[in-house]
Amino acid sequence: MGKLLTVGSLTAREGEKVQGMVEIPGGSIQLPVTLVNGVRPGKTLLITSGVHGGEYVGIQAAIETAASLQPEEVQGQVILVHPANPNAFYQRVSYINPGDGKNLNRSFPGDPNGTQTERMAHFIATQMVDQADFCVDLHGGDLHEELSSYVIYSDASTPENMAVSLEAARQLTVRYIHKSAATGGLYGCSALRGIPGILIERGCRGLWTPQEVADYREDLCRLMRHLGILPGTNAPAPSPVEFQYSKVLRAPEDGCWYPMASPGDWIAPGQKLGELRDCFGNLLFEAVAQEEGMLLYRIVSLAVNEGSPLCSYVLL
Repeated sequence: MGKLLTVGSLTAREGEKVQGMVEIPGGSIQLPVTLVNGVRPGKTLLITSGVHGGEYVGIQAAIETAASLQPEEVQGQVILVHPANPNAFYQRVSYINPGDGKNLNRSFPGDPNGTQTERMAHFIATQMVDQADFCVDLHGGDLHEELSSYVIYSDASTPENMAVSLEAARQLTVRYIHKSAATGGLYGCSALRGIPGILIERGCRGLWTPQEVADYREDLCRLMRHLGILPGTNAPAPSPVEFQYSKVLRAPEDGCWYPMASPGDWIAPGQKLGELRDCFGNLLFEAVAQEEGMLLYRIVSLAVNEGSPLCSYVLL
């Protein structure tokens, strides 16, 4: 008998594809999961989507990939979660899980005895990440975010794993790559557990189009070919622009946000990126770039609250 692929109550034997709802221990929430156990042994890939419920392009790309991927074409195993934060998805809530108000992307590796989000994070980390050889987390701009497509990899691992993650990122058609020291997300969690991985951002503002989904799916196929999970070789990808770390500017208080730079704009030290004003039009805060770089994303909602991101730029 070949290798079994098991997540929670779901098991796929070699050559099988199994789909179903997997209950998180502690009750009250189930995740839609697809297991594809290939006809030949190989690497195990974890594909997660919808960690933030309003990032629709990645969710739909995972749904379509889960529907189309067949064991006969797979060498290895693929685990897909679509979406990972169903409460936020169905209730159309940005950032957080409305079940407990926590951000799943800040909750890894989780806690088996914690809140709903912490239990979800622990389940994904222990049941999925720990049996993967590579992890890819599909994101995008949330309901009120606008961004340029980019890839993030973690520096919280060994140089060897960082190199594996970066080389995988270079296989994709996304134009920008940067590294991050964050560890609360899935790719940071996998890095700390010795497993290479990346986070992809594509799409934004609560919108999705078939073309964006097709582009996301092509990047997943390119990644699977690179890992040897799908047959064939990749055509050369456009050379990405590689940055160092990103910097996030946050609102010091509640107010109305007026951005003055767009994603993809090159910015200079001292450049004003936007203003925060009160409901009488009085200036509360000027968001100013401190270094040279490129604007990665911005908030496009008029209303922002204290501590929330306003925009982010990557450093040259």
